[in-house]
Amino acid sequence: MTTGAIGMMVVMVIFVLLFVGVLLFAIPAIITNWQLFTKAGKPGWASIIPVYNTVVMAQIGKKPEWMGWVAGFASIFSGMLDGIGEAANDTYVTLAFSSLSFMINIGALVLTILILIGFIKQYRHAAGASTVGFWVCYFLVPIAAVFMVKNIVHKGATADYAPATPQLPGQQPAPPYVPPVA
Repeated sequence: MTTGAIGMMVVMVIFVLLFVGVLLFAIPAIITNWQLFTKAGKPGWASIIPVYNTVVMAQIGKKPEWMGWVAGFASIFSGMLDGIGEAANDTYVTLAFSSLSFMINIGALVLTILILIGFIKQYRHAAGASTVGFWVCYFLVPIAAVFMVKNIVHKGATADYAPATPQLPGQQPAPPYVPPVA
């Protein structure tokens, strides 16, 4: 094998690994977000539209809508600044654009964290259990979150919780569900 063929095989392996990573992370995250948006009474398709998804998350999280617009556009704008900086042949211009992009990213990150905190607070576990495990999976292992999202309920949901097991004849009825106080 020549050096070029080995290099091409390495590039192909890296591409396949990245593709598998996207399949294991992005697609389950899209499915989970779609279901969370639907449970909050918002259209599921809004979770896949860039910028608009942060606006809807801000609405669900009861944050000002401008936070969603700014966080969404800031992430896109900072990527454009990086591209402009890289296209410049001058080191100082590249450094200036990279620094500006970094500051915009920090601002967008702070707004996004504030939005996510409000977003997370609007959901509870259907049986009153802790949602910590779900949210850890939501960010780190989205494949697990896809299977766990069925037990998550939006706080504004009007549907009552139905127990998983039916009541047997002669059995004492279960007390009504009382959601935890936020």
